[in-house]
Amino acid sequence: MGKKYRDQMISEQHAAWEKENDLRLQWHRAGREEKTRQQAGRYGPKLGKILVSEGYIEREQLEAALSEQMLTLGQVLFQAGRITFQELQEALDYQNKVSQQLGEILKELGHSTPEDIDWALNRMKRKLGEILKDKQVLSDDELHRAMAEQRREPSG
Repeated sequence: MGKKYRDQMISEQHAAWEKENDLRLQWHRAGREEKTRQQAGRYGPKLGKILVSEGYIEREQLEAALSEQMLTLGQVLFQAGRITFQELQEALDYQNKVSQQLGEILKELGHSTPEDIDWALNRMKRKLGEILKDKQVLSDDELHRAMAEQRREPSG
């Protein structure tokens, strides 16, 4: 196979992977919206809603941060440049054959270090406010004010 053909195949695989991730994200959003409707009477207003309505952030910034919360381990490592698309694809293909967690497979294949996996898992655990602060679109003070507002407001 020539390099041009291989590059085209990789590009097509990447496009298919992106489309699959978009569909997963839509599914997660639908589930999150349903869960929000079910919990509406039990909790105060959502932090993101307060941040947007009070003008701390734009709706697009909220959507980007919420999308970041839904990234998989492989996506986090790939987007951070800690693994290549080919390494991720190889690990995912291998995962389809065995019953093993992706992080373990990436380490076993020599594509990731334990430190990279721990770093990515910690990134995946971040809450909305942490993500927005990391993106430097929200300050500590703004986050604390919005959280205080969230505790003050009744749900509805």
